[in-house]
Amino acid sequence: MGVQIQSLNLNLQDRLGLPRPNGAYVTGITPNGPAEDAGLIPAQGDDGRGGDLIVAIDGQPVQDTEQLISYLVFKADVGQTVELTVLRDGETITLPLTLGARP
Repeated sequence: MGVQIQSLNLNLQDRLGLPRPNGAYVTGITPNGPAEDAGLIPAQGDDGRGGDLIVAIDGQPVQDTEQLISYLVFKADVGQTVELTVLRDGETITLPLTLGARP
């Protein structure tokens, strides 16, 4: 995917001003990787705010990073396009992301 993610807890949710305590929070993007091509936005600045929160993949809810990684390992293949549902600035949007090989 070319993305660095972090699971949320209630303290992090409150600090980042996120509306829910579950999902996989995007903290970084690999340049020229699938996540960047799909338009995912990582956390910005010193306070770590502004990143996309991945809440579903192919319609399956994502509670934490482990659940997202498990889906990618067991149900997805390189070259496959998955649909990511993300929360961004209070809006829910869907982004297609074509999976690449791990570097």
